[in-house]
Amino acid sequence: MIVKEKQFSTSTDPRIRAGEEAEKDMAFRLARRFGNEADVHVINDLRIEHEGNAFQIDHLLVTRWGLFIVESKSVHCPVTIKVWDDKREHWSRTFEGKVEGFDSPVLQAEEQGRLLKAFMRANAEQMLGKLIGLLQKGFFYCPIVPLVAISRTGVIDVESGTLHKSVLKADEIAPEIDRQLATLKKKAKFLNLSLETGWEMSADEAARVASFLCSRHAPKAPPKSTAQAAPKETAPPASKAQGSVPRVGAPCPKCGTRKLVRKSVKRADGTETDFLACAGHPTDCQQIFALVTKAQATPKAEAGSGDSTAATAKKPQRRQAGKTYCYKCKTNIPQNVADYCFNKREQFGGRAYCRSCQREVSNA
Repeated sequence: MIVKEKQFSTSTDPRIRAGEEAEKDMAFRLARRFGNEADVHVINDLRIEHEGNAFQIDHLLVTRWGLFIVESKSVHCPVTIKVWDDKREHWSRTFEGKVEGFDSPVLQAEEQGRLLKAFMRANAEQMLGKLIGLLQKGFFYCPIVPLVAISRTGVIDVESGTLHKSVLKADEIAPEIDRQLATLKKKAKFLNLSLETGWEMSADEAARVASFLCSRHAPKAPPKSTAQAAPKETAPPASKAQGSVPRVGAPCPKCGTRKLVRKSVKRADGTETDFLACAGHPTDCQQIFALVTKAQATPKAEAGSGDSTAATAKKPQRRQAGKTYCYKCKTNIPQNVADYCFNKREQFGGRAYCRSCQREVSNA
């Protein structure tokens, strides 16, 4: 059953969004497989503070026979793993032609398991009962299995050694949990012939463990906004719109690993439409943008300039069906009379007048 869902942020940072997409996909797969399982309690996005340390787990599954930690990793570029021995391995990735190292998610998940067990042992009396009513049960032998889920687009190359058994693709996580859970159940049976010690808690205890862990969830405080302390600057609305307009060569806001490129599609009528899209479109990323065309504004006439041509543009000469009318008295005038006025622009300001009104304008 699903005990806790993750509250996703509204961040526009490409890497944060890519990481949350991987967590969302993993949460969906876990819900589809274990959402109706009463013995499996799924907790998404758990952050706990204990003895001055804080650790965050992407996905935690609490069962009667042990716990499973799933660390989701968003991988959209080639990842190389150099395995030196069973305790040392180096992870690196290639992004935009550059190779950069990053922390091993395997060690990260294992460290989360160590901190989680220390926290649970310190609070065992609030979650577990007592043996024969006297001895407090504990979590010392409780199995905590770390798993690393690589997103479906990830490509992993192991240069040397063998890939760690806990590193799986996202679609392999649920089946792996099923297999390991079956093994843990067998070990916990009274007639278990294995030399390995099994561990088990009751269904009520498993539910209390999941509930207690959720109650101790401590979300990370959002960073303090410096904009509140600093005086606000008034910016024109157009500046914000310009900052959000995508451009060629900018990082894709969806996957965060590829750049935006200009593409075109040819329609049935022979026309072509250009648009911006992620370089991985349409196979790996579906992000597209329509190209924005900026219209050029018509220059305005300066106020108070007295330019007669500007006045003429604002109020064009009244004409109808090939006829020309006097600007002042609105009577129909011959074309040669109108042309006489148009040729004397400085005198009549680009307007046409009848002969009577011409004299009045000239004498004014």
